[in-house]
Amino acid sequence: MKTALCSQSGFARQIDRYLNSVWYPVCLGALCAFSGLGGSSRYTVCMGLIAVTVLLTVLFATDMKPLFAPMLMSFCALGKDSEESYADQVGDVMLSYHGWAFAFVIGLGILAVLALLLRFWKDGTLRDIWKNGGRCGWSILILDVAFLCNGIFSAHWLPIDLAYGALMAFGFTFFYFICVSIARQGENVAKYACQCMVCTSGLGAAQILVLFLQLHGQGQLAFQAGMLTTDSRNAIELGWGISTSISAFLVLGIPAAFYLA
Repeated sequence: MKTALCSQSGFARQIDRYLNSVWYPVCLGALCAFSGLGGSSRYTVCMGLIAVTVLLTVLFATDMKPLFAPMLMSFCALGKDSEESYADQVGDVMLSYHGWAFAFVIGLGILAVLALLLRFWKDGTLRDIWKNGGRCGWSILILDVAFLCNGIFSAHWLPIDLAYGALMAFGFTFFYFICVSIARQGENVAKYACQCMVCTSGLGAAQILVLFLQLHGQGQLAFQAGMLTTDSRNAIELGWGISTSISAFLVLGIPAAFYLA
């Protein structure tokens, strides 16, 4: 498969070089930062562009490590359509999005996964995954059970939450096994992955900076003893997460930055 791709046109080689360069995660990070700060009119278009980059990877990339960029960043491109906070939604996070927009994003994800599976079937990645699931394969499967059972004893739990848990479980499982195989077969994977992690952290920081400026203009930022008050911290919400999950994305870039340094 790699030899066949190398013999393609000059256009294909240019696409391949771009996808394997640091400029791809930089540009994708900027796109996701812009997308995650808007509503459905913005993030549906940007999600479509991200899906196009995945398709270009499937068609032209000789090394599949460029998939690390959308794997890490596309989640942060999900904006928010409701001004209502997550705390006021009584556990139903779907109230944050227009139904048609969220369905469109899920549809794009399904098409991207199907395209990836076709590529992985042709280049032998699926066989590699079946033979060697990595050191954490069983741990990921146990985590899937936790996703499915999460909140099951809560008064706010609904049967539809099983579907949300299954979606999360599939995402973690699919991308874990894919990443393990890509890391074994790719070239300069560690450096490229760290570049993607730093860019992911950077796009999260950019979104937080814009959000802080908006909250400051609305008078919702207050500090006590040099720290944000509880109310101010609860106001930190993006379409893809709250203060704790956003912090995790920011921290992701720290060890990666040290590796690159």
